[in-house]
Amino acid sequence: MYGPAIESSEVLESFTTDIFEARLLGNIQSLGTIKYLYVLSVYRPGETAPCTFITAEVNAMAEAFGGGSHFLCAFADGSHMNFGSSDEWADTENFKAEALSMAKEYVKKGSF
Repeated sequence: MYGPAIESSEVLESFTTDIFEARLLGNIQSLGTIKYLYVLSVYRPGETAPCTFITAEVNAMAEAFGGGSHFLCAFADGSHMNFGSSDEWADTENFKAEALSMAKEYVKKGSF
């Protein structure tokens, strides 16, 4: 599956709902140029491969061009989607709440 290029990470929290399971990753070492503060890997029940990833990606150009410190993004269906930047995505609780909401919608609809 197409997803974030990660060398290593730590599972900060795990979630189980009636329609999906998820793991919140932190302390991420990226392989490429995109740096991830958080990644929510989302699984359909009983599946071992994630169906989507929701990420808080560092906005390296925020200081030069403005915008929030992190982009809220998702990997799904072979695509990378950007939902805009905000300083909110640098906060664990804000990211977690939004990412879990997005995961629920994605699993229900099959798209963002």
